[in-house]
Amino acid sequence: MVEQRYKAVHEFEALNPISGRKQRVMPGDVFYAELGQREPTIMIRLGESLWLVEYEVFKQCCTPYGLA
Repeated sequence: MVEQRYKAVHEFEALNPISGRKQRVMPGDVFYAELGQREPTIMIRLGESLWLVEYEVFKQCCTPYGLA
């Protein structure tokens, strides 16, 4: 698994795939995503938890951030 570090540039919402809890990701938050993921949702790692994000939202709201 190869991960890339990303930074949120716009606020968006992520969904915990186990509990269904929602998390607001704010501009400036840094997280990881496995490279090569595609539509319709991708998995990100924010802190110690995994979250699902719609791929189109991810493309619009996130940018690569340094090296993983």
